[in-house]
Amino acid sequence: MLKTIEIIDIANLFLDRLNVTPGGSVVEFGCGKGGMIGRLQVADRLGVDIWEPFLSVAAAEYPLVEFVQHDLLRIDELLK
Repeated sequence: MLKTIEIIDIANLFLDRLNVTPGGSVVEFGCGKGGMIGRLQVADRLGVDIWEPFLSVAAAEYPLVEFVQHDLLRIDELLK
């Protein structure tokens, strides 16, 4: 089983390899508490998750990121 520090290391490696430009946009589906998208330094960030308690934590921790509650099984409604 992975330890928390190993998971953080894996997440940081993933973020480093995204190579997103500062003026870019990112949408993270299944963002949970916002730990990944909150660390990205891009112009527009949108975090999507179905569970409102996680989104409340995410919004408090990363106020510059937009978070919305949505069921990804109905993704077509979100993208309209």
